Amino acid sequence: MKEMVNHNKQNSMNTRKVISAKAAITVRKYEPIAYDEPKEGPNLINVHVEESFKEISKVIVLLNSYSSK
Repeated sequence: MKEMVNHNKQNSMNTRKVISAKAAITVRKYEPIAYDEPKEGPNLINVHVEESFKEISKVIVLLNSYSSK
């Protein structure tokens, strides 16, 4: 099932129609874990997220970078 919160469509007259929806997403788990901390360059963190939207549950894995400076 494809989830769309904000979707832009162009019709034949090159005008845009914006379709929006509002809904609550429940984050059940947010687990950041250090992935790589090099001496030079940004640190990497792996984030495991479990969330639900109505009757749909999903798992997301994010790889983020950050600088400690």
